[in-house]
Amino acid sequence: MFCIFICLVPILLCCEKKNNDSVVEHQIFASLLPEMVDAIYKDPEIYLNFQEALRREKIDSTQIDKAPSRADRRKKIVVAVSEILYPPDQNDIESLQLIIKSNNLKIQIPKSKIAHKLVFPVYNNKKYIFKYFSKSHEEESEVYTDGINDWRISVSFSRIQFDEKKDFGILTGTYDCRPQCGVGYVIIVRKTSNGWKVFKVFDTWVS
Repeated sequence: MFCIFICLVPILLCCEKKNNDSVVEHQIFASLLPEMVDAIYKDPEIYLNFQEALRREKIDSTQIDKAPSRADRRKKIVVAVSEILYPPDQNDIESLQLIIKSNNLKIQIPKSKIAHKLVFPVYNNKKYIFKYFSKSHEEESEVYTDGINDWRISVSFSRIQFDEKKDFGILTGTYDCRPQCGVGYVIIVRKTSNGWKVFKVFDTWVS
């Protein structure tokens, strides 16, 4: 019996760590979702002219000035947010590891980690109206048009990977404007005396 107990202890501790990660992860998203969305969200009207931006090899202030303006910029922006947090995509692992190393973070990226669902309600703020969508309901994402083509605008995030002390966490974020473009990010969050904050944001890919 004692031998069985000894064998069960590491398993229980591992389960407790995973559950604790999920709790902290939920706390971070519940408090930082608007800030994280703001860090990766782009005005879709800029990306409606994305091919022009690619020809310029960058999106600069001139391109932004030429982009059609919304009729009322005081109007809240509707943002579709994926309710599923997936493990970091394999294509993002190299970028994550480079950023972890360059910022002296002691975070290990696991080879696999189950997907997790955000279950708390999303509250609107002064800038955004949030709504969840699931992978099977991408038609719920917001649609923008330039009068010829339609784009579906949404944002999504990966699971957060923590250091042992849970002082830092790292995750990926995606701004998706299908079918024309997407932008990938890596976000570092940091625990402070006033709670978790977005610490750094890195652009990692554009398509």
